[in-house]
Amino acid sequence: MQRRVLASKTAAEALEEATTAESLVRNLSVFSELSSNSKPGNPLPTIDRFLSIYDDVVKYTGIAETVAAGYRSGIEEHSKSSSLWVEAAVTTDLEIVSLLTPQNNESLSALQINLSQHASPKNQLKTSSIPQLQQNNNAAMRTRDEGMKETMHFAMNLKVEMQMWFIGFIEESLKALVLDCGSIAAVLSQLKRVNDWLDRAVLKGDEVLVHMVEKLKRKIYGFVMQHVGSTFDNSSHLSSY
Repeated sequence: MQRRVLASKTAAEALEEATTAESLVRNLSVFSELSSNSKPGNPLPTIDRFLSIYDDVVKYTGIAETVAAGYRSGIEEHSKSSSLWVEAAVTTDLEIVSLLTPQNNESLSALQINLSQHASPKNQLKTSSIPQLQQNNNAAMRTRDEGMKETMHFAMNLKVEMQMWFIGFIEESLKALVLDCGSIAAVLSQLKRVNDWLDRAVLKGDEVLVHMVEKLKRKIYGFVMQHVGSTFDNSSHLSSY
């Protein structure tokens, strides 16, 4: 029964790993296509698509970090509990099983103290040799941990790449955009979303990213002030005729 539960858990974790890695690779492909076809003179479709892709990358980056942290915790706990069980089994010639029944459910710490007091030098020597199965299990968990770390690092690098590209793209768009009365509302709405994204991106950014974000936010503010004022003046001028 325990083997079946363990197999189901392992399969679920493997599926989660595969889904995370596949989603990140797919997002990389979509982002690459987006960055190749983007037009600074018409940034609204690109902004909308980019923010959707970026949110997906953030989601799967978080999943990768959670799974990787779970593996590290699981390896430590698995090694600790398994070593204790092996020590107990060898010390008592497998009679430890009876001590772990509900009637004699000692805590692990108490059990560990008891074993250290009663283990003979001969048996202590035996406990230094962990069964091959246990070694294989630990090795498998470490391999999966390393694989998830690689996925997590890939996700974080992708996030940074996307952040740098998007900041540069918005800067170019602010220079290339030509606004009129019909487009000003849509542009301002998207720039508000960009500004909110910048606030989120800078939360975990390094000093370089913080500087770039602050610089771009000043440019966005200047752009809005300049074009909102000129558009208002033009519309007022036209309405006077």
